Amino acid sequence: DESTTTTSTTLEETTTTLAGEAGGENESEGSAISAGLTVTITNMQITPVEAYIKPGEMVMWLNKEEFRSHLIASMYSQEFRSQLLKPGDTFNHTFEKKGTYEYWDSTAPDKIRGKIIVK
Repeated sequence: DESTTTTSTTLEETTTTLAGEAGGENESEGSAISAGLTVTITNMQITPVEAYIKPGEMVMWLNKEEFRSHLIASMYSQEFRSQLLKPGDTFNHTFEKKGTYEYWDSTAPDKIRGKIIVK
């Protein structure tokens, strides 16, 4: 499906990429992705648990745990799935279609769950 974009990188790589994509008045093709939202994972919790974005916006999950790794995945579809996110790693996904996307951390599915609502 070409309607989504998914990447997994370290925080340093993401910061560099987003800074380059923020661009100025002369944004090049391929830099139209909106940063949208950052979801942080800290102390076995995510913030925010529920968030609203617009179609075409990107969500970045950031693992701020000291030691624990996480794996973020959509609950009821194959919409997105991260690699194992070690502390400091990020996972990015661009939501192209309106809808409600529930997800969890498959390493702790009973503790870490969230929802992205694209309006």
